[in-house]
Amino acid sequence: MVQEGQAVVYRQYLKGCDSTKDQFLQAEADAKGKKLGFWNQSKPVMPSGF
Repeated sequence: MVQEGQAVVYRQYLKGCDSTKDQFLQAEADAKGKKLGFWNQSKPVMPSGF
């Protein structure tokens, strides 16, 4: 889901994900760079910001 821009990474929950943390962050960066899903908005507001 993160890779497709359908979910975002909550960094505060990555502490227990040492083996996969970088994969999640890279997937989010790729989706953001390609403006996929959530990242297709002109000014995306993180869901946690509500």
